[in-house]
Amino acid sequence: MTSPSNPTLAAGEKPNLPNSKGFEGMAISPDGRTLYPLLEGATQEDKDAGRRGDLRFFEVSIGRGSGRHTGMQWRYRMESPENAIGDMTAVDDHQFLVIERDSKQGAQARFKRIYLIDIAGVKKNGYVSKKLVADLMDIADPKGVGGRAGASFTFPFFTIEDVEIIDSSTIAVMNDNNFPATGGRSVTVPDQNEYIELKLPTPLKVATRLLGSFVPYGPQRKGAPAARLSVIGDVPYGAEQVATFPAWIHEINAAKTDLSVHVGDVKSGSTRCDDGYFSVVKTQFDRLRTPLVYSPGDNEWTDCHRPNNGGYDPLERLAKIRTVFFATPDTTNGRPTKISSQAAYGFPENVSWRRDKVSFAALHIVGSNDGLEPWTGKTAPTPQQAAEQKARMANNISLMRQSFATARNAGDRAVVLFTQADMFDPTYAPKPGTDRAFVPFIQALVEEAKHYRGAVYLIDGDSHVYNVDRPLAEGSRWLGFYGITGKADNLTRITVDGSSNNTNWLQVSINRAGEPLSWVQVPYRAR
Repeated sequence: MTSPSNPTLAAGEKPNLPNSKGFEGMAISPDGRTLYPLLEGATQEDKDAGRRGDLRFFEVSIGRGSGRHTGMQWRYRMESPENAIGDMTAVDDHQFLVIERDSKQGAQARFKRIYLIDIAGVKKNGYVSKKLVADLMDIADPKGVGGRAGASFTFPFFTIEDVEIIDSSTIAVMNDNNFPATGGRSVTVPDQNEYIELKLPTPLKVATRLLGSFVPYGPQRKGAPAARLSVIGDVPYGAEQVATFPAWIHEINAAKTDLSVHVGDVKSGSTRCDDGYFSVVKTQFDRLRTPLVYSPGDNEWTDCHRPNNGGYDPLERLAKIRTVFFATPDTTNGRPTKISSQAAYGFPENVSWRRDKVSFAALHIVGSNDGLEPWTGKTAPTPQQAAEQKARMANNISLMRQSFATARNAGDRAVVLFTQADMFDPTYAPKPGTDRAFVPFIQALVEEAKHYRGAVYLIDGDSHVYNVDRPLAEGSRWLGFYGITGKADNLTRITVDGSSNNTNWLQVSINRAGEPLSWVQVPYRAR
């Protein structure tokens, strides 16, 4: 890569890059062993081939005292050949944030964006995928930082040259005033260096070792979390996992978290709901050295009417679940610890607690349309089935609203809700008119989140595939599907792996500053 001003340019040698179009962005891998330098402009060879919008970036292995090009390179295609890039920052070992911008400034500026790119599976000289993360010319500004609440905030600078990761949901973006070329540093001209922080609509899957590497608020952000939780769900599934489950419990114990949560389904949907099986699971639960909050799933009671489950009466199985796992009211499984529950109302599994300025609640909301799917031989819910669901849902909504009230009164930074049901399963498109049992809860959740200034998290299982999204934010298909009035932009949903994806557990940390929660998947060693 050579430019006209390159001092090593040999006599008669033609440069293949214009001045000021060389390496503009460079990311370093989370393990610190690889550099990814990205050009700002297209090479002459690419221009001659009709690829004026293509930028090359390379992989360089860092050795002792020197680097080595691995031979790998990729192409980043700009949205316009007239654009340029401002920075590239690693998100993990294969994803990067890239600033792409036009050359305009102020009122003439039109294009300033940040994309998430991915090199996973891309062959040499192949094009990386691009996903829009932030349009810097159209930033939501609900608090009126730009002068008018509700209007878009813009970042219309030519030299937007730094993007940094604060946490999985927050990035920092900075402008360089190119002193003295583009303003600032003058008695009459304001300095055009600016720093902004953006809350992302969808959290990034940031490599754990990168979190805390950019610390705008001081070294406390690198400190140990206030508390850590281990979260599992849809486990153990089948004989093989039942046999391995004790080893997984041992690994969670070794991690020395402060509390564990099981978000339901202690068996697969095609295995028997026998008393003996419940006893086996309870024995393993009580091997946990942490308190365990267990929220029952549909597989262990609502679906037990199926012949291959034993053809049980689901309501009888629910009573058995409460007898086995909630025999001592207001007490956790695992290491017995006092906890607030709705046992007085007949729902000992519904519990709530507070820790480090965060309010938590586990709510007994299950799949199979919250238990209203018709039982074997029936075409509609029985009166007893409908009555059970109605009462349980009323208590779930009551506890959820109470948790928000507690958080508001105590000045808590977040509300965290656990359910078994994935009410927003991204792996399928439900038929219109289905899953209506969830509507009252979702509508109440939107109403509470709207009037809460902190973060809201919903952690569930059910769909078996790890996922992080914002299912009730503006533009979500779920708002229309459920007919919800309003939205909840401050709600983040996390689904834990389960079933055949049970290769890890989720470690959730309560942070002392910044984003209230962060999380990482921890692989099981035992197989």
